Amino acid sequence: MEVRRIANHLEGARSDAWVVCGASRPVLEWFAAREEPTFALFGRREGLAVAGAGPDKPSSYAAATRRLLELGHRRIVLIARTARRLPTPGLTEQAFLSELRAVGVHTGPFNLPAWEESVGGFHQCVDSLFAKTPPTALVVDEAPLFIAALQHLNGRGLRVPEDVSMVCTDADAAFEWCHPSIAHIAWDSAPVVRRAVRWAKHVGLGKRDLTQTLTRSEFIEGGTIGPVKEK
Repeated sequence: MEVRRIANHLEGARSDAWVVCGASRPVLEWFAAREEPTFALFGRREGLAVAGAGPDKPSSYAAATRRLLELGHRRIVLIARTARRLPTPGLTEQAFLSELRAVGVHTGPFNLPAWEESVGGFHQCVDSLFAKTPPTALVVDEAPLFIAALQHLNGRGLRVPEDVSMVCTDADAAFEWCHPSIAHIAWDSAPVVRRAVRWAKHVGLGKRDLTQTLTRSEFIEGGTIGPVKEK
C-alpha cells in the first residue's frame, strides 16, 4: 500500500487498464491520476474518478454495533487494517463510531486502535486491549484476522461469547463449519463480478466508465455474540 513502491514497480509496465484490489486512499488517488482506466475492487474509492464496485457495508456495521449496544456492550473495539483507518477512518469505521457516540460512548483510540500490520503487531494489539480495561466485544475486519483473534483469545482462556463477543465484517466458507455460528456481515459477490466484467467490456470498446456501484450487505447475528458478562 505504499505509493512509491507501487509507482516503481509499475514504471514501464505496459497495460491498457488496471484492476486494483482493496487499495488505500493514497494508492487509488495515484491510479486515478493516470491515463489508463482503473477499476477499484473494494478499497477507499469514494469520490475518486475511477470505476469501482463493492459491498455497501456502513449500514451493516451500524446494525452490528447497535445489536451489541442492545446487549449491554459499551467497550466495543473495531480492529481494522491501516488502509481503513488512515488518513481518516473510512465510511464503515465512521458508521461504527457514530453508533457509539449516539448512545453517549466517548470514542477514541481504544475503539479503533492503531497497530503494526504484521503477525506480531496484531497479537500485540490484542494483548494490549485486554491488559487493563478489556473490551467486552470485538468487531474484526476480514476473516483471517477474525480467526487469528479467536485463536489468540482462546489461548488466553477467554470464551466467546461468554467473556467477549465477536463479529467478523465478512463471511467465509469456513464459518459454515463453526459452532456456535459466527456473527458476520454477508453480501453477494455476483453483482460485483458482473460490474467488473461490464467495465472491462466498456474499456475494450473505448468507453469512459467511472461508475461506482454498491452491493447490499446484511448483518447476520450468530452465536459469537451475547449479553455482557455479569460481574
